Amino acid sequence: MSKSMLLFLLVFQTVGLFAQVNEILPIGTWSDTTLVVNPNHNLRYNDIWGGVNNNIEYAIIGSTEGVHFIDLTNPSNLTEKAFVAGAAKGAPIVHRDIKSFKNYAYVVCDENVGGDKSTLQVIDFSYLPDSVHVVYDSEEYMSRAHDCWVDAEKERFYTCGVRSSSSDVFIPFQIYDITNPEAPEFLVDALNFSNGESIPYAHDLYVRNDTAFLNCGGAGLYIVDCKDPQNLVLLGTMTEYPQKGYNHSGWWDEAGEYYYLADETHGTDIKTVSTEDLTDLSVVSLFDAESSTSSIVHNLIVHDGLLYVSYYYDGLQVFDVHDPLNPVRIAFYDTFSGEDGFGYQGAWGVYPLLPSGKILLSDMQTGLYVFDNTQLVLGQETINRSNNFALFPNPIRNDFSVTIELQKSGSVVIEIIDELGQVLVNKNLGFKNKGEISFAIDELNKFAAGKYLVNIRSGKELWQKYLIKL
Repeated sequence: MSKSMLLFLLVFQTVGLFAQVNEILPIGTWSDTTLVVNPNHNLRYNDIWGGVNNNIEYAIIGSTEGVHFIDLTNPSNLTEKAFVAGAAKGAPIVHRDIKSFKNYAYVVCDENVGGDKSTLQVIDFSYLPDSVHVVYDSEEYMSRAHDCWVDAEKERFYTCGVRSSSSDVFIPFQIYDITNPEAPEFLVDALNFSNGESIPYAHDLYVRNDTAFLNCGGAGLYIVDCKDPQNLVLLGTMTEYPQKGYNHSGWWDEAGEYYYLADETHGTDIKTVSTEDLTDLSVVSLFDAESSTSSIVHNLIVHDGLLYVSYYYDGLQVFDVHDPLNPVRIAFYDTFSGEDGFGYQGAWGVYPLLPSGKILLSDMQTGLYVFDNTQLVLGQETINRSNNFALFPNPIRNDFSVTIELQKSGSVVIEIIDELGQVLVNKNLGFKNKGEISFAIDELNKFAAGKYLVNIRSGKELWQKYLIKL
């Protein structure tokens, strides 16, 4: 074994054994200081999401004036490829929220400006990097909405905190069919559960396979079966819980075992909620950014055992939640240069779901930040399962196959590393159910003969084996 490989392997094997909180630095930033500023929050920017077209990744960031599509190909020189003006735009705008589905961006806004009402906009970005096209722009069923969601598996679109164009009365949430992404078909104004109980105002929501988690502000958390839009079944509630604040947003983990909850109240912690029984929800752990008493959470996403949080004044915060009962803070980057306070400034949104693993963050004052997820170091001990790892053939000339046994369902990532410690392949194989899995790898075809280290990770589980290419 070469000295360089030995050194690299020693570092790799020990890096996961100790909790570390590392400052990770952005690999790119973007802003446009010509955008009009909201004077109440000194805000130019709001929500952030991502999209992919022709294998090119894009950040989709909202602002007081509309939606910006930023090419992420060269993070050191981020380029705006397209812009779509909002139906309502200008200094009164605070909330503009975005979700993507296939090659479409769905956009809502929670403010009107003068006589200009907000609308539901659907933007086709399949022509990028050349252009984007607005294919739907209507206030027929809604004008203002606080947020939105796409349940991709069921091809449904949701809006929440809705006001119709004809009334200022709040509609808790709405459901649309987007089987035809360019023509949302209105299904229902969700006003009551099937038992006749009124649905509270829904500030935000998360929906997967027709199961909706409604963040209902001071009313708490409500979970609803939306399979039949005309018969919305209340599955469970959590109206009282430790450090209850303004129930703002949350995200359900891939396995459907835990839901991570953000209360938008200064000085309150993030909550891990057990969802083993949706009729009996309970908070099983509390954790925070280890900052000031005015610290406040905004939005969060859990992916591959890591929780990514836009934490207002505290910027980006990342937690290792492979053990949901004992989350570990592992990384941060403070995007807000001013003093912490009891207002709302700094990091608004976060998006870590691009195929490359790039992490996107929007800051209300300073715009878009892009981070490389390879800077992240797990905060909990790695379980090495290399003795249960079949790799065939070895040595190889071209492709090879791998068989491993997962002890827990989760996303599987393979890395191939050369003797200099350079990561030549970093490939996410997607979510896999626990048990034995096999897959073929052909990425080494383009590399020279030599000795390579193959690493496979799923959560805390690690498989390692050397591979000789002839």
